[in-house]
Amino acid sequence: MIRIVALRITDRIKEAGNTQKALTAHAGAIRARLGFHELSSETCSREAYMVLLLRDEDNGYRSLLDSLETIRGLEVRHVTPTGSSVGTDILPGIIANRTIATLLIDNRETVVTEMQDILSRYGCSIRTRLGLNERVNGRDIGIIVLELTGDTQEQMNLLKRLSESGDITVSAVSFS
Repeated sequence: MIRIVALRITDRIKEAGNTQKALTAHAGAIRARLGFHELSSETCSREAYMVLLLRDEDNGYRSLLDSLETIRGLEVRHVTPTGSSVGTDILPGIIANRTIATLLIDNRETVVTEMQDILSRYGCSIRTRLGLNERVNGRDIGIIVLELTGDTQEQMNLLKRLSESGDITVSAVSFS
């Protein structure tokens, strides 16, 4: 099973140490990690986001989540692809200030051209993109994590268009 968790750290300067301690203590549960925050020559945001690709139960992912959920100023959201695509009826409810979407790609060879075309067409809605290749239950699959930004209607259109492919499972969570 693939487990992906998105974190929002509301005060990075205050909570980074506690978050790092929890991540280090449970490093065996983490397969991959991506962290980001706004940065410019004028400002360095106190708010930060992190996406974790977790290992299975045998490596203590539940213990990691329990540790993270005790940290004040840290929001934990599960974005694990569930096997069913995002329905158009729930899309308006998931788009907010910061949306993290995961794409689980089965049959990569068949869908890669169509998927790349969709991602390129909606490129202005994608701030961050991370691609991973995994072997799960004997199958080679692709995982793409997207940090979405900009016009919410365009974000909804992107997720809807991706979810229409039979070989792409879309999951998303938002932080307000």
